[in-house]
Amino acid sequence: MIISNSFQQIQPAQNTAIALGLFDGVHKGHQKVIWEAVRFASQGLAPSVFTYSIHGHTPKAKKNFAQIMGDDEKLQVLQRMGVEYVLQPPFEEFCNVSPKDFAQKLLVEQMRAKAVCCGEDFRFGRNAAGTVQDLKTFLEPFGVQVTIVKPELLKGKVISSTNVRACIKEGKMDAAQELLGRYYSINFPVEQGRQLGRQLHFPTINQKYPPGYVVPCYGVYVSVTKVGDKLYPSISNVGVKPTVGASGPLSETFILNFSGDLYGQKIQVWFCEFIRGECKFSSIGQLQEQIAMDTAKAVERGPYYAQRLAGEPSFAVSPWHKEKI
Repeated sequence: MIISNSFQQIQPAQNTAIALGLFDGVHKGHQKVIWEAVRFASQGLAPSVFTYSIHGHTPKAKKNFAQIMGDDEKLQVLQRMGVEYVLQPPFEEFCNVSPKDFAQKLLVEQMRAKAVCCGEDFRFGRNAAGTVQDLKTFLEPFGVQVTIVKPELLKGKVISSTNVRACIKEGKMDAAQELLGRYYSINFPVEQGRQLGRQLHFPTINQKYPPGYVVPCYGVYVSVTKVGDKLYPSISNVGVKPTVGASGPLSETFILNFSGDLYGQKIQVWFCEFIRGECKFSSIGQLQEQIAMDTAKAVERGPYYAQRLAGEPSFAVSPWHKEKI
């Protein structure tokens, strides 16, 4: 997969079919749009995605935005779905481009679009002035096929990133998994802590939540941690460690049957099941007893989730277009 962070750098070697959107979380609704682009591979078009990074400049429509996943994780999912080209510029690079220039100069001339796919609510161009009907108006004279994808529903409700964030914030990991099609995870660098877990005989990896990311409900989760190519059952605590104190939202994970130095490495941790809320204990001894009880649940339930993750669909076949791919 070829990735570019600037319009100036991307030069597809062939005509493309492009899925358009931020795709934060790449939930099942997003996947539906992306599969529409992927299916054009049978017509000789390179499946591509136009998305963007908003780390430095947030669109007005996404005020108080909290990211579900990092750019690296998004790219991993897109690659597994068969996407060949990804354009992911910072929002400020194109936010002042007119809707017409975005469609004709950036998509047609720069990205060689012959097919474009997006959701019904997709907006584009300066001040998000362009609608999906404008997209058709600007692109169809160039022979570009525009596919407007209807929302994906779950139990009669539209799947959205907003709903995914709400589930994560409430600790409803099963509900988030239904919307995402996989378990919610983080992939942040492991930082040096005070090594209190080691003193309690439960050494943990510490991962701080960067500003601008959604933070799960404070509490304890059965989790699965990937180190190298291996999946380990684990137990994770998210919060501010009220018994011993922490400077901000932090994920602490005790990895079962693992010993090693992971400082500085980006480690992926999946949150599979909420066990209990975060609480303050009257003594370190009480905290240690509770950690032991929490760990027992990870020993019991963790292997089941690790096995599920090991068998997670590879997205090699589209559930919406099995007969076409």
